[in-house]
Order: sequence, then structure tokens, then C-alpha cells
Amino acid sequence: MGDPEEASGQEEQPKRGKGKLLIILVVVLVALGAMGAVAFTIFKGNTPDESEYVETVETTSENTFMIPITEPFVVNLLPDGTDILSVSVILQLTPREERGSTVEKAKEELMPLSDANANTTKMPLVSEAIGKVLANKTKQEYISSVGQDQVKTEIQTALNKLLRHSKVDKVIFPKPPIVQ
Repeated sequence: MGDPEEASGQEEQPKRGKGKLLIILVVVLVALGAMGAVAFTIFKGNTPDESEYVETVETTSENTFMIPITEPFVVNLLPDGTDILSVSVILQLTPREERGSTVEKAKEELMPLSDANANTTKMPLVSEAIGKVLANKTKQEYISSVGQDQVKTEIQTALNKLLRHSKVDKVIFPKPPIVQ
């Protein structure tokens, strides 16, 4: 009991235990810090940078307007006409400013057919052009979104050749085409 070596040995053991605990604590803190840095780097890479930001909402000018085609199109599809397509169409348009057209002239050009505007409206020709494009397709072309986008582009091109005062900016199928 009174041996000085025993007393010094007892004092050193608690210091070693505290030293080991301190080393373990430092190692754990360094590991947590490293994991935090790695996680921060990974998640920081997934956030969009201001220079990379792309606005998904389409901006439209104040002259842009929409014309729904009142009746859905029902057409027989290629190759043998046994498949039937039913689809509604909305046209997003702007006046052809390069031709001096106004919104009023553009809307008049697409008014539903009546006796009063029989010589100025192109709506019957628009409906015919859309129907021709829709009927000259197969069922497979309406199944994929890529095929539908191609059909919309063809309609847009055909109508832009036909219309004088209006420019078709976008063709919209408000509901998915139904193929039976």
C-alpha cells in the first residue's frame, strides 16, 4: 500500500484510459466531418446553379391567344382503317406582325363558319388540314409522346402554310388521343 510504484501505476492507468477515449473521440469527429464534407459535395452538385437554371414555364406575349377546335377529330388510321382515333385540338397562335396582322384579324381568320364570315374564315380549311395529317398516321405513331410531337409539328407546319394572319406557335392535345 505504501509502495510508491503502485501509486504511480494507478495514477497512470486512468490517464491512459482518458487518452484512449480522447483519441477515439477525435477519430470519430474527423470521420463525421469527412462524411459531412462528402455528403455536402454530392448534394451541392445536384442543385441547379443560377447560370444553369432553365425556366420551364413558357412565356407568351400579350398577343398570344388560343383557339380550341370545337369538335374532336375522329379519323380512321392507316394502314387498313380499322383503328379509329379521337382527339381534341387547341391551337396557340400569334398574329403575323410581319404582314401587319393584328390580334383581331388573326381571330377573325379562325372564327367558326357562319353566313356572315363565310368569305373570311379559314376554319373549314384548318379542320380539313388537321384531319388529313391525323388520318395519315398509324396507331403506333400516337402511342409514344415522340410520335405525338411529330404529329403536332406536322399540323403546325401545314397550318402555318395555310393561314395568312395567324402563326401557329403550338398545337395542344388537351387530352391524350384515344385509339380504338
